Amino acid sequence: MKYHNLLLGITILVLLTACKNDPPKFPDTFDLGEVQNSTYHNNYFDLTIPVPDSFQVQSQEETNQLMNLGIDAIGETNAQLKKQLVAAAVKNAYLLTAFKYPIGTDTVDFNPSIVVVAENVTQLLNVKRGEQYLAATQKLLKKAGMEYVFSDEIIQKNIDKTPFAFMEGYLDVGGMTITQHYYTRIDKGFALNIIISFLTKEDEREMNQIIDGISYGNQ
Repeated sequence: MKYHNLLLGITILVLLTACKNDPPKFPDTFDLGEVQNSTYHNNYFDLTIPVPDSFQVQSQEETNQLMNLGIDAIGETNAQLKKQLVAAAVKNAYLLTAFKYPIGTDTVDFNPSIVVVAENVTQLLNVKRGEQYLAATQKLLKKAGMEYVFSDEIIQKNIDKTPFAFMEGYLDVGGMTITQHYYTRIDKGFALNIIISFLTKEDEREMNQIIDGISYGNQ
């Protein structure tokens, strides 16, 4: 498996905070959540996500290591952006990072993943809806020189009957076209982001089954 494939979805949303210098603000009741019995649950967002038994859930330390690798990879071509990313990294809370295969598996072309990230957006005056957040993400990805192609428009899709802003992105890596689905909703002053990444139709079906099994705000 190619090095950069592991990093997709880990550093993408850090870019939105890369130009801000505000300190991170998380309420005392903020919850990173945990995985038990093949289910991720977060009390703060009232969010439950099924995680297949075979998936490799990353610890906070492992997620941070992968994020740092992604930042270093970007820094190879954009040193200034790397500095901004390092400063911004502490402003996001990575709630869940899970890969279909163990890290370092060489027998597959791409390792499908789900990443859940929350960012405090209370000080972003122009970001009140998920659509605005994703539009800003698109602009920053392009500004960073990342060769993303996005779907024509940001639309709404429901997760457990709740509308999320949705966009689809494509990135060519090593002759392969990786697809990412971004779901974003502003909740309690946070941008709650759920990102799935995949290569094949089979993996897309499996990742969508995870999305379809999410429970959100129903307790």
